[in-house]
Amino acid sequence: MGMSDALEPLTVTVKRYECPFCHRRHSAKAVARKHMARCWLNPAVRSCKSCANLAEEPDGEPCEAGRPCPCNNGYRICEATGKEFGRDDTFPVTNCPLWSPRATGCTPSCWTPVNCPTCGNQLPPRGRSMPPEMGITDCCDEARMNSKINPRHLWNEEEASDA
Repeated sequence: MGMSDALEPLTVTVKRYECPFCHRRHSAKAVARKHMARCWLNPAVRSCKSCANLAEEPDGEPCEAGRPCPCNNGYRICEATGKEFGRDDTFPVTNCPLWSPRATGCTPSCWTPVNCPTCGNQLPPRGRSMPPEMGITDCCDEARMNSKINPRHLWNEEEASDA
């Protein structure tokens, strides 16, 4: 095999551990467990991010379909205390005694499969790990990350109640 022969990239399978609350991925299970114990979206942490008392009004486009995006300008206010959080405040509050579980806000588009506009294959959810045997074409990989094409971010409806 000479230097002029075209080489193809190698396929590498990587094991990752995903937080079931925010879907952040980690390379080590111990690190993932540590994160989950303090994840702001974990109801056990009792933070503003998973509380029904938090009112958010973001500006700009949402990062994830059907969910408010606190990374844009806007405001956050605790409806239980009336406290408004600015960029300089300690946010979110954790272990709050006034915490109340938040509804997920997901709709069927959050889990309904969408087909790739190029090849017609079913797209996996955006930002989610996929089993290696699923295999995915380049066109599908690109389309699945586009929220306008693929609003789906959950594998199924049951995940909406866990979110």
